Amino acid sequence: SELGLMSAGITHEINNPLAIIQLQSNFIKRSVEREEFDRGKIQDSASKISDTIERIVKVITNLRYFSRDASRDPLV
Repeated sequence: SELGLMSAGITHEINNPLAIIQLQSNFIKRSVEREEFDRGKIQDSASKISDTIERIVKVITNLRYFSRDASRDPLV
């Protein structure tokens, strides 16, 4: 049950930023398709995408720290 709760938390921490990335990239794509270039808005969306990717990287990095290399542990 605890592993299920942890999995749900991890999924939430990754899915929310991915939703942000998807929304911002769709905005950029629509702007290009419509040829409605607002340089400031596109730069803002690109910055949000970059910041959100950094957020996901932090989650993954923390998961790596949480797990550890057990390859040298004695077999029991």
